[in-house]
Amino acid sequence: MDNVTALDRNEKLLSVKNLTISVGEKILLKDVSLSLYAGEVLAILGANGAGKSTLLNHIIEKVPHSQSGGDVNFCQQSLTELAPQKRAQQMALLTQASRLSFPFTVEEVIRLGRTPHSTGKQFDDDLLARILARLDIAHLRGQLYPSLSGGEQQRVNLARVFAQLSCFSGHDSYNITPRLLLLDEPCAALDIQHQQQLLMLIQELQCDNIAVILVAHDLNWASQCADQFLALKQGEVIAQGDAQAVMTTECLRKVYGVEASIIEHPNSGRPMVIM
Repeated sequence: MDNVTALDRNEKLLSVKNLTISVGEKILLKDVSLSLYAGEVLAILGANGAGKSTLLNHIIEKVPHSQSGGDVNFCQQSLTELAPQKRAQQMALLTQASRLSFPFTVEEVIRLGRTPHSTGKQFDDDLLARILARLDIAHLRGQLYPSLSGGEQQRVNLARVFAQLSCFSGHDSYNITPRLLLLDEPCAALDIQHQQQLLMLIQELQCDNIAVILVAHDLNWASQCADQFLALKQGEVIAQGDAQAVMTTECLRKVYGVEASIIEHPNSGRPMVIM
């Protein structure tokens, strides 16, 4: 069993202060600040090229060939001081494109997420079974990853990062482990059934005090999912706050250059965007 450190829910899990990133003369992010507590979900919104993926990548690891300023702290410790293995045990990133052409089976791909851990075969086998069931991919276990559809591959990659953070382990010790999951367009290629399933899974992660940062182009899905929102345009923060503060006609006009109407979801009361 890995050593775990408890985190008070009132303490910040992640703190980003005045983050500026540039490559050559191009500024990718400018003075971006955010904070996240255990069990919170933050959605990052913005048009293509706004800096959303750059922000996710820099939170977990420095963007290659870039110059940066500002601070990123995880559990009150500078990200640069966090050992790579420890970081991999407590932080996981699902990238936009997870290219894998080797003929690995679905099970082998998911087990890659256990590489930073030494929890033993029995724990990992039990965890794998739980995750396969929760992601509705148990029937794909022995199939080759390259043979799957785009949506099936996305669910396998979600299972891999869930395995990396020991999600749905059923072990009490992991409920107090500080963990951060970063998802870059997690709904890409997912049908409506599995988008709804992912929404429910993220809610389960919140109950286990796992914080989530996600990039989403589906504003209505993000509105139902997230506690906090950060809207970017050309690397700068345009709006920040809860759904009511960010999901407004004025903000959407500034961020996306579109005219949209906002209505209230009949069940949740969250904002919904009507084009």
